[in-house]
Amino acid sequence: AITADNTKAYVVGTDTGGASGSCTNHIFVINSASNTVNGPFPSGGNPNPPITSDSHFIAITPDGSRAYVTNRFSQTMSIIDTATNLVAGPAIPIVGTPVSLAITPDGEKIYIGNDGNGPGVVWVIDTGTNTVSETISTTAPGDAFALAKRVPGVAITPDGSQAWVTLHETGKIGAISVVADQLTTTLGPIDPLLPCVDGDRRGCANGIAITPDGSKAYVTMGGSSNKVAVFNLTTNAPAGTITVGSAPSQVAITPLPLLRCVGFDSPLDNGAVTVKKNRVLPLKAALVDRNNNLMTDVTLNAPPVIQVFFDSGSEPAVDVTDQALSAGQGTEGNQFEFSDGKWQFNLQTKNYTAPGTYVLTMNSGDESSYRIAPTCEAVFVIR
Repeated sequence: AITADNTKAYVVGTDTGGASGSCTNHIFVINSASNTVNGPFPSGGNPNPPITSDSHFIAITPDGSRAYVTNRFSQTMSIIDTATNLVAGPAIPIVGTPVSLAITPDGEKIYIGNDGNGPGVVWVIDTGTNTVSETISTTAPGDAFALAKRVPGVAITPDGSQAWVTLHETGKIGAISVVADQLTTTLGPIDPLLPCVDGDRRGCANGIAITPDGSKAYVTMGGSSNKVAVFNLTTNAPAGTITVGSAPSQVAITPLPLLRCVGFDSPLDNGAVTVKKNRVLPLKAALVDRNNNLMTDVTLNAPPVIQVFFDSGSEPAVDVTDQALSAGQGTEGNQFEFSDGKWQFNLQTKNYTAPGTYVLTMNSGDESSYRIAPTCEAVFVIR
C-alpha cells in the first residue's frame, strides 16, 4: 500500500527466524524516493513492527496516519501508527477470514472481504470506533447465482459512493452502496463459457482495481485463464479481457500524479490579511512534482483552479468560489493562469461584500489527471 503523498510504501513481509522455524510477519516501510527499507527498530532488532503470522493485505487511511492489516486465520485486523510504525492498540476481532480490504476516501469506513468458507460476506469497519458496524451478504437482490463464499478483492470508487467486490466463484463483481451498506448491483460473468472450476479456478474473480476517474474496473481471473477482465463502470457492462501471465492474482493501477503547491507569495504567505472591499489580491504560486520539476501550462492539460470558502463566524462555512472573478481569466473565472514561472490569479475582493473570513486554496483543475497535496492556502478578512 502506498501513502497518499506517494512517499512511502507499506509491505507485509514474513520473517522465518522464529523458534522451530515459526513465521512472524512484519510491516516493511519503503522510502519511494530512494527505494530503500526504512523505519524504527521496535522489537528485538527487527527493523519493522511485528504483527501476526498470517497477515495478508494492508491499506492506508487517506490522511496517512494509520495502516490497517488483515490477519487471515487469526480473524483480526491490526492497526499501525504510521508516525511511529508501531502497532496501535488491540487488533480488531473479525469472525471469518478477513483478507482484502479498502478504505473510503473520507477514511470513515473500511470494507473487508471474507476469503474463506462461507457464508460470503463483506464486513464494514467504523474507523471511529474500530469495530464491525455492518455485515453485508454477497447475494444481490433478484440475482439468482450461487452464494459467493469468497470475496478476494475490494476496491472503492474515487467518489466514495461504491465498494466494488469480486464474487470469486461466480466470476462476477458486485457493487455495494457505501451509504446503504448493501449489495445493489452485479456484473458478469466476464465469460459464461469460462466457469470458475475447482482446482484450476480459471474463471474465478480475484483481485480488483478501479481507475482514478472511476470509469473502469480491472479484475484478475484466476487459474489458466491468464486474463484480466475489464468492466465499464459507466455502462455497467463487461468491456473485454487482457491476456497476461499465468494465474493472475491481484492488480493495481498507477496513481495520479501528485503535485505540491509552493506559495502563495507575499502578502498572502504570513497569516490572515485584512483587506478593503475593493482590493486586488495577487495570488502567485508554483506547482512542482515529486522531483521538484515545475508544472507549466504545457505540462498540465488543465490549469489549477481557485476555491474560496466564506466563514461569517456565526454560520457554517460556505463555498463562494462562483464569485471569484479575476482580471484577464477569460470565461473560466476560477482558473489560474501561468505566467513568469508561477500560476497566478488576481482575486478582486470587490466581488465579496460580506464581513468575515475568506479561505483560498489552489485545487486541481482536472481530478482525473492530477492531484495537489499539499495545496496552498491563504486567508483574508473583510471587516
